Amino acid sequence: MIESYFQNEKRHGYFCIAVGLAALLLMLIPLFNRVSPVYSGMSIPLGFLLVICLNEGIQLWYRSDRQGFFLDKKLMANPAEFVEMESGRMNDRLFQLRLFKWIGVIHILAGILQMVWANGLETGYAVSYAIGRGIAFFLVGAIVTLLFSVAEKRGKVYNAFVHNTLQPSTR
Repeated sequence: MIESYFQNEKRHGYFCIAVGLAALLLMLIPLFNRVSPVYSGMSIPLGFLLVICLNEGIQLWYRSDRQGFFLDKKLMANPAEFVEMESGRMNDRLFQLRLFKWIGVIHILAGILQMVWANGLETGYAVSYAIGRGIAFFLVGAIVTLLFSVAEKRGKVYNAFVHNTLQPSTR
């Protein structure tokens, strides 16, 4: 269970890095090309996605293998200490995942509000820019919410494993 959880965490890290790099590329397009104001407006929200995904991805990529190996050894050597250490860490991790999910929801709401606000502007560059920013905030929120919902679901399964480690087997 430990090995599969941390392998999935590492895969999630790779995916987050890929999403972050894609956001970087999309964010840089308006800097090098004369594009529609819609794309220029998308740059700021994509910067948020870049920071969130690269931070999460690099952390998971860097620590997953070593952490999985260490915890597997800890479980074999001293199950009670493993449960105590890992349940505290997982409670913190699940709190982080819920926090990032709410950050995603806030981005979704910001995107909707931005697009509604843009309808009240006069036509021109400002409307297109605001609509682009609203679309990007909405998409960034949806991506972040999805990524961290999947991670939270996986974390809850692993947390249940941790809490049931010391329970007597019913076989």
